[in-house]
Order: sequence, then C-alpha cells, then structure tokens
Amino acid sequence: MQLQRASHVRRLRRRLDLADREGPIRRRLSRRRADERQREALENLVRGRKGGPWGIFINTYELLDVLPAPFAIDASGEESSFKIGDYAELRMESIRNPVTGNEVRASVVLPTGLVFNEGWCAASTVFRVEGKVAYDHSGKQAEYAPFSYASS
Repeated sequence: MQLQRASHVRRLRRRLDLADREGPIRRRLSRRRADERQREALENLVRGRKGGPWGIFINTYELLDVLPAPFAIDASGEESSFKIGDYAELRMESIRNPVTGNEVRASVVLPTGLVFNEGWCAASTVFRVEGKVAYDHSGKQAEYAPFSYASS
C-alpha cells in the first residue's frame, strides 16, 4: 500500500511540474509575488472557467469574492494540508479505528468520475473556512486524489 501511495504522490508532483523535488510539495503565492496574469489565472480556476471540480460545483453556489492571499500546500497523501491566508485551512491524517487506534485505509472509486476516478479517504483534523461564508468541518471525512488541469 505504501508503494501505491508513493506512486500517486510522484504522479501528482509530475503533474505539478515538481518531479525534481524531494519531500512534501510546498508552494506559496502571495499578492506581492503574483502578477496580474497569475491572479487572473487563479480567478478563472476558482470560478470554474477552466473545468476541474470548480467547473462542476460552481453552479451550486455563488462565489462572493476572489481575494488574494498567501497559500501553502503540502501534498503528502493522508497527511496532506493546505492553508490559504486566514481564510481556509485543511489538515488531514489517516483514518483510525476508534477501538484499536490502528490506521485504516479506504479508497473511493468512481468509474465514470465526477471530480476524480480513484481517490483515498482520510480524516480532517482541521477543516475550516472563515469570512462571509464560514464553516468548520474539522474531525470529518476528507478525500484526496491526483488531478491535473489543462488549458481549454
């Protein structure tokens, strides 16, 4: 199982053009460092204009604002996390058997896809969103899967 998970992390790194890096994937982008073209590309992404999960779900909510913020991503399988300024944070860990405390591995297979075809389950230790729309989904199920975006 460890080998399978490692190969998926390698594929994710390749898709993010970070294959030459060792260790967790960490990227930061802040208002000071992002140029107008980068900010526009990120806004097109989160508004669903480039497909991906946002392209599917954008019709289920109204996106109030796209605010510039520093972000950090650590793509480490079940131990993945992200933080977007003070607006959103997710930290995951392995699912644990509540009786024995042993790690439990679970996967999700969607043969025709939705936002992925094959993904893995984890538990969120922290999952919160702040701002005009705020919620806390900490201590609940989380999922992760390889992904890629292509220009349309």
